[in-house]
Amino acid sequence: MGLIWCEQLSWPPSGNQLIRTSWKARRHYPSEQYVDWDRINLATILAMPTLPIIDYPVRLRLVFRPPNRMRYDLDNRTKAVQDLLVKAGVIQDDHARIISHVHLEGLPSIKGEPGHVIVAICTI
Repeated sequence: MGLIWCEQLSWPPSGNQLIRTSWKARRHYPSEQYVDWDRINLATILAMPTLPIIDYPVRLRLVFRPPNRMRYDLDNRTKAVQDLLVKAGVIQDDHARIISHVHLEGLPSIKGEPGHVIVAICTI
């Protein structure tokens, strides 16, 4: 299993915090927290040397370290990361033909340290 791409990103918003709904206007829109997280981390990825877009089956490994001792679901944090990888042009799409395996790992928080997620894309 060879490493193709790896980066540390800031703590992602939960899947429950990605979309806000205006029932009066009957529309959905990205939350402010999600837009801010996306903008900051997109700039981080785009500052890296560019690689060809990954359009073949790979393994995605996400290692989460929360900013505090809060309880969280690992899988609720993956959607924002996968969507960012597509938006940044790292992977072609986040469907199962490209991301065929996902490994999630949670680490304990470190007092005073901001939370983050380490994203690693590996060959199968």
